[in-house]
Amino acid sequence: RAALEVIEDYSVEQTIKGLKAAPPSPFSFIGGTRSGSTFISPQVFERFYFPYYQKLIPEMEKINVKAWLHMDNDWSGFLHYFKEFSKGQCIWDPDQMTPILKIKEVLGDKMCITGNLSPALLSVGTPDQVYASTKQICSEMGKTGFIMTSGCSVPIDAKRENVAAAIAAALDS
Repeated sequence: RAALEVIEDYSVEQTIKGLKAAPPSPFSFIGGTRSGSTFISPQVFERFYFPYYQKLIPEMEKINVKAWLHMDNDWSGFLHYFKEFSKGQCIWDPDQMTPILKIKEVLGDKMCITGNLSPALLSVGTPDQVYASTKQICSEMGKTGFIMTSGCSVPIDAKRENVAAAIAAALDS
């Protein structure tokens, strides 16, 4: 833990320096790697993982940069930890493993949420399936505090007509 504190402090310092030196941006990407609640225990998360967020996110807030938290894996069991950050300071960007309605239930009053259209559906589904799924997600999430996106990212083999169907459904919502 002592070694991590040195690394965390240095990393936070360098991140803030980089953000200050870069052209202004309203947010900065922070990857959640594969450390969701199905991968590590709450004890490991609290001791070795979450302290970095507790150091970095408030420093980002001081320079008016939002944390775009791209969280791979299922974070259902750890969502409540992120309620400690200021309202509007973070954007929760899941990779489709964390149920979006669970994210809304726990964090919907604290941060913007993105997602959570199945990337696989964009690759192997039909335009009608993609349209219906996108409409359902938009309906469940509502019009405020939500950005309709693919869970994680749009896969390289996504069908063009499926991406068009997702965009059309989002615009129709």
